[in-house]
Amino acid sequence: MAKQIKPESVEGIIFSPPYANCFDYTEIYKLELWFGKFVSEYADLKKLRNASLHSHLNGDLNIEVKAKSETLTKLLIELQEKELWDKKIPKMLQLYYDDMFKVLDESYASLVDQGFCCIVVGNSAYGGIVFPADLILAEYAEKIGFKVDKIEVDRYIITSSQQYEMTKETGKYLRESVVCLVKNK
Repeated sequence: MAKQIKPESVEGIIFSPPYANCFDYTEIYKLELWFGKFVSEYADLKKLRNASLHSHLNGDLNIEVKAKSETLTKLLIELQEKELWDKKIPKMLQLYYDDMFKVLDESYASLVDQGFCCIVVGNSAYGGIVFPADLILAEYAEKIGFKVDKIEVDRYIITSSQQYEMTKETGKYLRESVVCLVKNK
């Protein structure tokens, strides 16, 4: 964002990133990408996939990042004890949140004082462990200077049938929310 937007020049930001649900949108929308001439060969598609938010398992997951969230770190440690359908899921989650933290950093830098940022996000579950994206992003946002105005739960979601039995006690955390932030200098 810093290449396109001047610091402290935006009054409000509203967005809905891909959720940490293993959907590879470059694959799902591959036909549209070809027809729209966003890609012209498979190398372009691979480059786009590797540059996209780490919400799926098909991109480059060989990136090292520092932990920036205590909540996320605890959940990832707990996830190590679980049998997962793909062993790359913990790394994907770690990179997903690191990408989202970078988006929050750049959003904060772009906003004027008292500017707002609203993020529509869905929580996910792996190995019976719910990853509350709304709470993790709010925690990080506060750490960098945002005030969390509110987290509005818009709807509760149902996890996959494989996860259902494991998450019925914590199902209230499987939700789609709007995280409402205000920049405080």
